[in-house]
Amino acid sequence: MLVVKALNVATNAAASKWTYLFKGNKVTEWSPANENFVVNDRLIVMSAATRTLIIGSGGFTTRYVTSSTPDSVVEPTANDFAPTDSNEVRVVYGVTSAVSPVETTLRMPF
Repeated sequence: MLVVKALNVATNAAASKWTYLFKGNKVTEWSPANENFVVNDRLIVMSAATRTLIIGSGGFTTRYVTSSTPDSVVEPTANDFAPTDSNEVRVVYGVTSAVSPVETTLRMPF
């Protein structure tokens, strides 16, 4: 049996997207807009420098919100995932598109 564990082989729209996360919980927004995450997409955040998964107080996943300006990641608090140093950049990867209920907990290996 062959088992493939990688985000880039998922069939949902969120899994083909990524962005940068900066201090202040600001994300890069792409053009065209369909390259951006949509509300409640489930995400993971990694340190670009150390290539480690960022673990927030609520676990290793977060979700995307557009109710703030600029768009950002949230859950349980933005500061769990955003860098505290303005020289640090984190990379956000989509894992799954918004599901119902949104609070569904993802499990490794996704």
